[in-house]
Amino acid sequence: MLNLSIDGLVGKAAGLGGVARKLRSCVLAAAVLAVSACGSSGGGPSSPPPEPPLPDEDEGGFTPDRELPVGFPALLLDVSPHQRRVASEEAARVSAMHRRGGTGKGETVGVFDSGVNSGHSDLRGQYAARCSMGLCNGTMGSDDDRRPELDRADHSPLHDIDGHGTSVLGVIAAKRNGVGVYGVAYDARVASYGNTAQTPWDDGTCVDCGFGARTHGWGGVFDKQTARGIDWMRSLGVRTINNSWGRTYPWSPDRNLTAAYIHRIMPRTLPAFQSYVDTDGVVVWGAGNSSSPNPDVEASLPKHFSDLEKGWLAVAALDGNGRIAGYSSHCGVAAAWCIAAPGEVVTPDLGGRWRFTAGTSIAAPYVTASLAALKSMFPNLSYQDVRKRILVTADRSAPYNSPKVYGQGRLDLDAASRPIGGTNFALGTLATGPIMSASGARVTLPREAIGRYLDGQTLVVLDNYQRAPFKIGLNSFAQLRQRYLSMNDLAPEPRHQQRDERDGRLAITTIGNDTWAHGLAEGHTFIGFGQGEGVMKGLAHLAGTPLPVSNYRMAKDAAGIALGFAGGGGGRWQAVAAAGAAERNGEGFGISGWNPGTVLAVSFAPNLGGQAPGADAFGMSFASDMHRPMGWEGSGALEVEGDSFEFAWKRNITAHEVVRVDLTNRLTHLTVRDGPFLRFDDALVGTVDLEASFRPHRFVTVAARFGAERPVSQVTGRIRAAAGVDESGRITYRDVVVDGKELMSFDHASLIVSYSEDLNASFNLGIAVVRDGFGETEALAEFRMDLEF
Repeated sequence: MLNLSIDGLVGKAAGLGGVARKLRSCVLAAAVLAVSACGSSGGGPSSPPPEPPLPDEDEGGFTPDRELPVGFPALLLDVSPHQRRVASEEAARVSAMHRRGGTGKGETVGVFDSGVNSGHSDLRGQYAARCSMGLCNGTMGSDDDRRPELDRADHSPLHDIDGHGTSVLGVIAAKRNGVGVYGVAYDARVASYGNTAQTPWDDGTCVDCGFGARTHGWGGVFDKQTARGIDWMRSLGVRTINNSWGRTYPWSPDRNLTAAYIHRIMPRTLPAFQSYVDTDGVVVWGAGNSSSPNPDVEASLPKHFSDLEKGWLAVAALDGNGRIAGYSSHCGVAAAWCIAAPGEVVTPDLGGRWRFTAGTSIAAPYVTASLAALKSMFPNLSYQDVRKRILVTADRSAPYNSPKVYGQGRLDLDAASRPIGGTNFALGTLATGPIMSASGARVTLPREAIGRYLDGQTLVVLDNYQRAPFKIGLNSFAQLRQRYLSMNDLAPEPRHQQRDERDGRLAITTIGNDTWAHGLAEGHTFIGFGQGEGVMKGLAHLAGTPLPVSNYRMAKDAAGIALGFAGGGGGRWQAVAAAGAAERNGEGFGISGWNPGTVLAVSFAPNLGGQAPGADAFGMSFASDMHRPMGWEGSGALEVEGDSFEFAWKRNITAHEVVRVDLTNRLTHLTVRDGPFLRFDDALVGTVDLEASFRPHRFVTVAARFGAERPVSQVTGRIRAAAGVDESGRITYRDVVVDGKELMSFDHASLIVSYSEDLNASFNLGIAVVRDGFGETEALAEFRMDLEF
């Protein structure tokens, strides 16, 4: 709104240095417009204004040296460091929304003002429709108002006659074309309804208005034409209207303003506004430029007509210091539907260049454009939803925590264009359907896997406040795998800590780096107990016949039991059960590193003990609640669990006091439990391990291990990613495909030299190497010393 006194507006311009002198004629033209379009700021009668002067050609503003968002003056002129910081912060908020897609694309903004300058380089092609009294989109018509002179083209402001409309529209939709400035919703288009003419739209029908005749500008013609403009906007599907004008005085309690009086001066306009709001429309008003504690009557209408509030916004203006401008009316009685926004910018001018402009006439379109820009980001939200969003996210820090002055606070487009209350993955066909929290969703993968499958892929998440959609990169949920190998991969096999035979019973205790186990054998039977990450390995070593299955790494507090039976024919049966909540320590590779919660295994060695050369052992195992199956280490919504069923065959190639060589083959079927967001095909994995040990001295052991794992079948993972949300809230999906074969392929080798002079101390030196299916190789060399006290 440009209800400034001439002195007040010139004073604002003068603060900008030498540019003020060049812009003064433009400023004077704007001040004259305030009289015709906005009415008087007091309560006295208004009189027909003189024709506003057009700017001289040599005073047609200036051209900024670089294109900036809505032309914040402090970024273009020599001002104080504080003003420059305030402007930079505001420009950053607007730019953040633009980067996230809030540009107004596909949206049309309605504007009631002095018409449009369709030839300005920033505004050319930005108009979806133009209309005024009797002349819409170039077609003349009759307005049955018995004022034929008002139907003349030169009195119907399809074209801007004083520059006010050009400035307002520039704040909203000035194009981002490399020159000048660009608007808050620079990709939006405008439907313009001219409500300012050289012949006033006041037919003098206000009789006995209650406060003396003609104390307002709402004559019968203006009321009718405004109502027509509102209905025209509604028929076009335009759902937000900017009003940088006002024809009545600021609201004041001493006027005893009543709903009946407002009905009397706006008999057609009020029902039109109500119908507009009832169809999801949002009407934005400048608070007024009279420095009043309350906005103008139009901006305060919900005080008397509460049903309008859901679609109403009043806007107070901020100055270059980020405080309430000296000319701006305060939010006052409209605090619940009022917000503060920048009121001083450089905008397109009527002469084809750009000028400094100030007033709530600028703050209002700043907010109107924000609605359109955010709506283009959130197609499933209504304009009234977006209105709530900007009020909820407004900056309420001091000094903006004073509702009487700033209403709900200062507009913050960065906050409004961010998710509110966390984000969720959509699972259903509608944004209002089932969701799954994105909080804690992470996947840890090799660098090559992230680059190949996740980089460049996007998905849509929904916030918790309004299910507003946000498109983000899928790689934002990914983090690099730190390592495969750990000290456990250089640990020697569990050593026999103690063997004690009494009365035909043999008690055995083994202690390893990551396990301990104790067993008791009598005759043909055996029972054992164990605990630790390597509990499977520890229990197997108690009986002297390692199970020919994966050496699963379990939780540190995992516990298990082993039962054995030696048959009369020389064979040995052994069963092991272990359980413990799987830890997600991120280490390990292949099936043995996929952390099951429970393992059940059975083995049979036809040759008693399985120690003789050529001895075979056969086994089956079932592992459930495996974390990281398929090599996919996820958490939250990206977590996967699975089960495995395995057949194994182990052959002792050489068994000697000095040399021992074992070959193990395994075939494992992996089943990953489908989740609502992520699923993998079942997989069949083949594994070959060769282990050889050599004891050149009774205290020294040299052990070498070699292995390879490969999926036998094609394995595909699919992330069901939301791709978009339409106006009705319907969600489209697409699958992001991951090749599981590469995630499940590994080659590994290790060499360990151990020295153990007694049972309570050992020293180990080793090196291990692993190569994954993406060609990444990791090596680890360490020295270990294990002491038992």
